[in-house]
Amino acid sequence: MRTNVLEVENLIRNYRKSVIKESEEDVKVLKGISFQVAEGEFVGIMGKSGCGKTTLLKTLGMIDKPTDGTIKFMGEDTSELYGDKLADIRNSKIGFIFQDFYLMDSLSVEENIMLPMIISKQNINKMIAEAKKYADAQEVARRAQEIKEETARIRKQALKEAARRKEEKRVANRQAVADFAVQFVGNPYVWGGTSLTNGADCSGFVMSVFANFGYELPRVAAAQYSASQKRDLSQMEVGDLVFYGSGISHVALYIGDGKVVHALNSNKGIVITDYNYDTPVGVGSYME
Repeated sequence: MRTNVLEVENLIRNYRKSVIKESEEDVKVLKGISFQVAEGEFVGIMGKSGCGKTTLLKTLGMIDKPTDGTIKFMGEDTSELYGDKLADIRNSKIGFIFQDFYLMDSLSVEENIMLPMIISKQNINKMIAEAKKYADAQEVARRAQEIKEETARIRKQALKEAARRKEEKRVANRQAVADFAVQFVGNPYVWGGTSLTNGADCSGFVMSVFANFGYELPRVAAAQYSASQKRDLSQMEVGDLVFYGSGISHVALYIGDGKVVHALNSNKGIVITDYNYDTPVGVGSYME
């Protein structure tokens, strides 16, 4: 059975609202708290701001005195301890990390670390060695944190750069399709044709252009629209297909700046026109 290191019974801590007005009611912070902490046990204290966590810790750490109740530390009632005895226990048996730093501004970091050892009159060489050990540990921890932050920064930058390159590649792939298509401007329109040089109709033209880049599009415009990823006209990008006519009877390839390239008709062949030369009825995409 483990020994209780800390035994708290009916702990009460009140504070006077005023040291002048006797009639002022006390502020009741700790209201009859009781618990035990066994040797080797880890205990966490949780609560909203202002509920008394700091007051409880300061009382348990013998920095503050309770209004009532008992605190036994390693079997000894702390209410019967005063002055040097309390200081000795705080110095040698209790570690307390304050919410604020509570450092001595006039001392160096090393001297602040050595201060408890100076008070306990330890050997100077031992003090220096211990201070250096803790200072080195803090430096290692600081450097580890710096490395962690730097690694996170580099990773974030790498992801950002990867996203930028991916977007550049996506835009370049779309532009490549448009650039490839416009080289056939002036070639003839042939109903039912799919040849980029000898003649194609509108759907045959875009099907053959995309086939050069590994895409398999349906043969007719209506089916091409049906199989595409639909987009709003306001989101149209280079490489998207613009569809026209009732029942989707015509298709063109958007090449940017409000222009499309398409096999228009037997009179004009493959041409570049404004995308709104006729009223678009839909936009579809086969590319990222």
